[in-house]
Amino acid sequence: MTTRRLAARTAVPAALFLAALAPVGAVPSAHADSVGKSAAPAAAKGIGDCPSARLCVWAGESFTGLMTSFRVTGPGRCQFSSFHTYRSAYNNTSTGQRLWQYFPCTGANRFIAPDSAISRIDALSAVGA
Repeated sequence: MTTRRLAARTAVPAALFLAALAPVGAVPSAHADSVGKSAAPAAAKGIGDCPSARLCVWAGESFTGLMTSFRVTGPGRCQFSSFHTYRSAYNNTSTGQRLWQYFPCTGANRFIAPDSAISRIDALSAVGA
């Protein structure tokens, strides 16, 4: 068997094997601008990293761990965190938002006022108006 044929026969199984090993969170995700789309997480240092006019959530309490930011969510819209649950949030917008237990914005929820922070949240996973 030639080297070219051998490479072609092993390339697909190797790619499938590597894809199976990749953690789900490492897959690039869509921005939270669309209904039902998640925002890509990023490592963050705290509230100061939350961009203006965004609602930011962190995987850890006290604004630690991965951070995802969302644009203001309008009535009837729902967005979810790409790391499934978040434990702290900062609303750096001028609009109140709701933090929801489940996607699509069902279950227990908590209101977060404009320009306010919650350092400890019982694992929530969605953001909506």
